[in-house]
Amino acid sequence: MKCINCGTKCNSLYRHYSKDIIQLEHCIHCKELVDKYIEFDPVIICLDALLLKREAFQHVLSNNSTQAQWKLTSILLLFDAYTKLVHQRQNGDQINRPMPDSVLYSAFEWDLYFNYFLALIELLVCVVVILTAFIIVSKIRPSSDKLSFMSFMASHILCSCGNFESCRSFYNR
Repeated sequence: MKCINCGTKCNSLYRHYSKDIIQLEHCIHCKELVDKYIEFDPVIICLDALLLKREAFQHVLSNNSTQAQWKLTSILLLFDAYTKLVHQRQNGDQINRPMPDSVLYSAFEWDLYFNYFLALIELLVCVVVILTAFIIVSKIRPSSDKLSFMSFMASHILCSCGNFESCRSFYNR
């Protein structure tokens, strides 16, 4: 557990007074709340992460379960798929697909599913490359304070928010 403001390690995020009453702890170093997102709904945390708030990322990486990271990953893959779809349509790339006025075309939007699968494959290839690099580096240079693979991958996946930024650039033209 870490403070989301300064990164100092903390013993606890909150103190229990009774079954329903808790008090958030203050950081010893910066005197701010250790993690204000403890009381927030997961939807609000995801929205703050999409707004690129550093504290939301720090909460998800340090003080939250991995379930939130998987939800955010699926949202980011959807943004990546949408970005790929917009690029294809702007460039006029036409693959043998049904006409846009077809009921099936509108109901299923096959190109979005295909691009989602493509984004997932790209992410998996990236994970395999990073895992291979981690294994090679750990064999060459063993260290006592290793960065765990899972925390590194969670950080990398959350850094994929740059794909969301490129999607936003289409609308700012």
